Amino acid sequence: MASVRNKSVDVWKLHNNCCRFREEGNEFLQKVVATDETWIRDFEPELKSQPSEWRGKGTPRPKKFKRAQSNVKQMMIFAYDCKGVIMTDRVPSGTTVTAAYYCQFLQKLRRRCTQTDQTCWKTMS
Repeated sequence: MASVRNKSVDVWKLHNNCCRFREEGNEFLQKVVATDETWIRDFEPELKSQPSEWRGKGTPRPKKFKRAQSNVKQMMIFAYDCKGVIMTDRVPSGTTVTAAYYCQFLQKLRRRCTQTDQTCWKTMS
């Protein structure tokens, strides 16, 4: 649960961003880089016959892949701006996303943005 101090910092950041948007308009939105995390599951291919497909006489039946959901969940981190996804990171299974892990992700993101000449990142550095 967020503390009162953390909530007041969040409100201040929101207010600051709203003021910047009023002053800069869409130019401000082009400077924003956001991150999001989600849980994903891998899918494993599994062979399945495809009886409804037409085939010539004496031709063997083709095989079709059916994807089965695995039991392993992984954390995926996305970074994106107004143009779309900049970078993704699949957190290795068994790894805890700590402040140190997130800092490494942000450092990789900074390198990626400066290499690809992302205008939104230039204004943040």
